[in-house]
Amino acid sequence: MTKADKARVIPFRRKQSAIDPLSDEALIAACATGDPNALAQLFDRLCNDVTRFLGRLAYIDSQDVQDCVQDVFLAVFRSASSYRQRSGVKTWVLAIAGNVARERWRKTARGRSVRDQLALDVFRVEGPSLECATVTKDLILRVERSIKTLPHDLRVAFVMCDVEELPGVEVAHALGIPNGTLYRRLHEARQRLRRELDGSEP
Repeated sequence: MTKADKARVIPFRRKQSAIDPLSDEALIAACATGDPNALAQLFDRLCNDVTRFLGRLAYIDSQDVQDCVQDVFLAVFRSASSYRQRSGVKTWVLAIAGNVARERWRKTARGRSVRDQLALDVFRVEGPSLECATVTKDLILRVERSIKTLPHDLRVAFVMCDVEELPGVEVAHALGIPNGTLYRRLHEARQRLRRELDGSEP
């Protein structure tokens, strides 16, 4: 990220207002015209989603997550004119986040280790008994480790569709792949995870 980029866009956060009348699509259209306030509003709405998504991909060291989030929204700002409304804005932004994460991982893979754990808050310990909590914690760790073994394309498809629960058609459009390709990736990801969790060989 250049100093010019930081000076122009950061900080993203704006002062709170009582009403945000513009839709996500309208904010993207405004970003395409170079409106920084529209980017600030979009950041307010989607920052938590992007942060959680990046954590679940486990490509980014914890201390680098916020920098990566900034890079994602800079990429959104620059790419806003390419948005074609074939997927929801959130889906489109998360697809960009996946690309940003992959590029950052490629640049840092040789010099730095990736995170050891995922922030999968979708799996929470709710049972009252210690035995139940122990079993659930073990399952969470096994799921986290299993997801980390997936190749990038399978991991993105799985997290977007099965963890974030985004519509498959939207995800396919946002990733720029045919529906059949997305569902093949999902099928393979699920099969791999099932084998990992069952302890069977591939």
